[in-house]
Amino acid sequence: MLITNENYREYPAISYSKLSKVSKNPKSCLDNSEINNKGITFGDVLDILLTQNEEKFYEEYLILTSSEDKPTGQLGDFIDELYRQHKKNDVKINWDIDIPILDEYLIKDSYNIVGFKRDSQPKVVDRLLTEGLRYLRFLTSSENKKVIAYEVYKSVLKAKETLLNHEFTKEFWDNLDEDVKILYQEPIQFHINDDLEGKALLDILIINHKLKVIQPIDLKSTGEYLSKFPSNFLKYQYYLQASYYSYGLKIIYPDYTILPFRFIVISQLQLDQPLIYQCTEDDLKTGEFGGINKITNTRVKGWRQLIEDYLWHKEKDFWEYPKEVYEKHGVIELNMLKYE
Repeated sequence: MLITNENYREYPAISYSKLSKVSKNPKSCLDNSEINNKGITFGDVLDILLTQNEEKFYEEYLILTSSEDKPTGQLGDFIDELYRQHKKNDVKINWDIDIPILDEYLIKDSYNIVGFKRDSQPKVVDRLLTEGLRYLRFLTSSENKKVIAYEVYKSVLKAKETLLNHEFTKEFWDNLDEDVKILYQEPIQFHINDDLEGKALLDILIINHKLKVIQPIDLKSTGEYLSKFPSNFLKYQYYLQASYYSYGLKIIYPDYTILPFRFIVISQLQLDQPLIYQCTEDDLKTGEFGGINKITNTRVKGWRQLIEDYLWHKEKDFWEYPKEVYEKHGVIELNMLKYE
């Protein structure tokens, strides 16, 4: 089977997301969904608008305007929970003109989950009918779409405008060289060994067929200042992603030079100041074979070790703890101090 954008998540190969799960919480590997570290809506939408198109955005998202704003406090939480309970129990919210037809049991469950202290259940329902109908109607009209606040959407458009026009980044979207091909959201599949296959989804892949060089790039957004990205590179194990993707490209394009992996990073706090972070050879080798975290002076695993760990967990069917915890029978050495 050939990997595509449509079947990427279901395609049965080892992804960076799977390896990240192994290193942090092996049990989460039993959930086949991909990790969405960009789960921040901002990052998801920016990805779509920059590397796909507006049609794709409107297929997946609805913009919450000011007239449909979520009510503040527990009332807003109650409406969210009520809508969630109806979807969870496959109970459709129908409307009799402007009045929603709601399940009484789900109203009670939602009321109890939110934990109102002062307002009685009838009073909360009255407030819903007077203050929250626009928001509830918006949720019910969204079907399976995701909701993005208008203010967040405006910030995403600003970030998109910056990346398309900034002197540091505009070249990645404005290609005039006929020898260069720029691919967005490009899925790849590759063999790790005779028995294992890997997969990757590259945000941006720049291929120069004349010079036979390839530049892989990932787009990252953050809610922190850009100066925090190097520490987040370690915290979120982006070195695994960079190394794994680079390895896959080397297998697929053996006659091409794979340039050092880059991250284009834009901050929601600095929407007009993107930066490009480039991996070193040490970063990429550590991502593959393991090495030392320079900040904490502790050893980190590379993706090859994490694949071995994943296969061990799969063979033993042990998922509650990391492999080392099982091997040490649950005894963890602290080693937090140095006597001088």
